[in-house]
Amino acid sequence: MPARGTPRNKYHMTPKSQGLNEHQARSQKALIEFLHADLDLCFTMLNSARMTRDPEHRRSAVDKVLAGMQVVRRLAVRIEDPQAAQGVCHRVNELERALD
Repeated sequence: MPARGTPRNKYHMTPKSQGLNEHQARSQKALIEFLHADLDLCFTMLNSARMTRDPEHRRSAVDKVLAGMQVVRRLAVRIEDPQAAQGVCHRVNELERALD
């Protein structure tokens, strides 16, 4: 029992729960970095599609961009930080506009 006058913290962090929080933070960071890297790749493929004269290569690159966008959208819902999620969604929307 805590000493008199010491507030009770019903959410006391044990070393195990601290470790889980740190793991969760690292997982979130890795997810966000992965999604931004995937978006970078999608933008690169889109630029490649624009520069090629080969219609088959262009179609293939655009198909890969569309598939990448689907993956990013599917995984972006797992981002817990609203600002980070908004940043990823903003880039996906930019990519979608660039496809038009």
